[in-house]
Amino acid sequence: MAVAAKLFNCTPRSRGMKGIVFKARLLCPGLLMLVVIALTIPMSFFEYVPWMEGDMASRVMEPVLVCEEIIYKEIGEMSLGFDIYRSSEISASPHMAPVVVYVHGGAWMVGDKRSGLRLAWPMLEALCSKGFVFVSTDYRLANTYTKFPAPVEDVRDTVRYLKKNADQLGIDSERIALMGVSAGGHLALMAALAPDDSLGGDPELCTYSGRVRAVVSWCGPTDLRIEQHRTPIREILVAELVGQPFQNDSYLYSAASPAAYVSSASPPILLLHSEEDSLVPYGQAQCMYEQAMVVGADVMLISIKNSGHVYKKIDDREIQPGLEDILKLIADYIERQLGLAFGPCEHR
Repeated sequence: MAVAAKLFNCTPRSRGMKGIVFKARLLCPGLLMLVVIALTIPMSFFEYVPWMEGDMASRVMEPVLVCEEIIYKEIGEMSLGFDIYRSSEISASPHMAPVVVYVHGGAWMVGDKRSGLRLAWPMLEALCSKGFVFVSTDYRLANTYTKFPAPVEDVRDTVRYLKKNADQLGIDSERIALMGVSAGGHLALMAALAPDDSLGGDPELCTYSGRVRAVVSWCGPTDLRIEQHRTPIREILVAELVGQPFQNDSYLYSAASPAAYVSSASPPILLLHSEEDSLVPYGQAQCMYEQAMVVGADVMLISIKNSGHVYKKIDDREIQPGLEDILKLIADYIERQLGLAFGPCEHR
């Protein structure tokens, strides 16, 4: 089965298991915002993903993956859902699987749970083959009506939904990790690090903890307060999320900064960042790493050389580590933090 079919023909399931079809989300930015997005979001990094070339079917035949769409939250007429992937070889047997929740990027304003997943496909494949469950979630996109903390609440409610329905879904509610790329990295860090009772969420889910075992951020913003990291374009993007410029409400920018919440009680953090990232400066990862070290948090920083934002080729130099190596590093880190999917006496 081709990847396109894998990614876009998931079986829909409603929050109440009634088969409600996932509703499209509306994003209506002005012309200026569309231009800014076009200029700043480096969609061209897909050109350098090796498994995006040619027929990808051979890469996804083993293991055969089962994909199902589940609605986890309804807000008025809007439904938010996630896709849940697992190996068909494992899904039929009793198995309380560890979970990776993936949060897509897109400057907080564009994208969905399937648009950015191709980048991480080999990691999804590898983890599912080992018995992990991989969840890719949607969240409310920032626009005229949706601002912070709404997207963070949605990511956290995804975790809460998984915990509430852990037995039904065959997952281990105590072994969940968050991973995000770019803006998704920011949201993953916020959901993982902010106090469990902060920022609100769905009243039907808020009785469940949103805490996770580990969090991974790949080129995600970490501190929106740093003046030297602000440029006109970045300020426009962040202001669209927060709702106003920094000078109008610096407290709100602090509330939206993961670095403001890191502590010795934070879950383990893996930061990956490109040293020549022109969209989200490398200094964002450095500052987060230093702050985490000061407070005694468990943190690791992997620097990516010769790359622009995420994995964008900028010249003839070879990006190091390579993409497959990066994805393996992430998968190995997640496996160390969550533990093996199978115990020593279990067999697939």
